[in-house]
Amino acid sequence: MDTHAAGAARARVFISYSGYEGVVQQVVDALVKALTRDGFEPEWDRARIGLGNEVKAGVDAMIERCDAAVVVVGKRALEDENRWVFGESIVLTRRNVTVIPVYVDDLAPTTLPASWSYTGLPDIASYVVLGKSRRAMTRTVVKALAGARDLVLPAASSVVVRRRARAEARVRVRRGV
Repeated sequence: MDTHAAGAARARVFISYSGYEGVVQQVVDALVKALTRDGFEPEWDRARIGLGNEVKAGVDAMIERCDAAVVVVGKRALEDENRWVFGESIVLTRRNVTVIPVYVDDLAPTTLPASWSYTGLPDIASYVVLGKSRRAMTRTVVKALAGARDLVLPAASSVVVRRRARAEARVRVRRGV
């Protein structure tokens, strides 16, 4: 059940991942369901980019307009031929939006290759290592993203007020308030 008020703006959460299969698929599906239920608007390539459309342009647009992001880091994301999660992570952390890494496939911030330090992910204090329960993982992610709801203001708000509110909400999220 969607607990968000009808017609209200919803915080857009971009989901970055590599390989929609196995545990990554299960995690992405669980995240989409939990985020939707809790009043967020999940944005991910399979739902937002139709067949035949330019994938990179579509993903870039989602990254540009997102209020927060979840980056699912699995073994496939670490492979050289699947570097888009690496690149998306760099752009997201530089955009200064709330980013929550979710590590799967027995990965953790300490097990990432040294090159991943450029993404900023190993330095993010709020992260999730997938254990046995996807439900616990989704609850943790939704709780960590709660501050992102404050980033979305009614359309009538001025741009200056909106920017100030976003900056203040980011500070609260970083402090864990």
